[in-house]
Amino acid sequence: MLDDSYETTFKLDNKRWKTAEHYYQGAKYKKRNPDFYSLFALDSDSEISKDLSKAIEAGNKTGKGRPKNISIDPDFYGVDGGRAEKERHAALMAKFN
Repeated sequence: MLDDSYETTFKLDNKRWKTAEHYYQGAKYKKRNPDFYSLFALDSDSEISKDLSKAIEAGNKTGKGRPKNISIDPDFYGVDGGRAEKERHAALMAKFN
């Protein structure tokens, strides 16, 4: 249950998420590509939202599994962790609440 890939539906940003990892991977695109971000949520009924390996593939730095014109928000990683740490924390808080 403590693993980010543990399947337990929770709500965050008015969307339902299958795992904390789905939210984290999607959050990388929240600001500049909100439509792509939404594909990681269960509400989209997309393959990415249902399959964790596809979500990780679409969210990774190499860009496999996502359109070439979509890139990770520039502020997601960075000095002092960028938004990455805050987004993971938000997912975990929602998951356990």
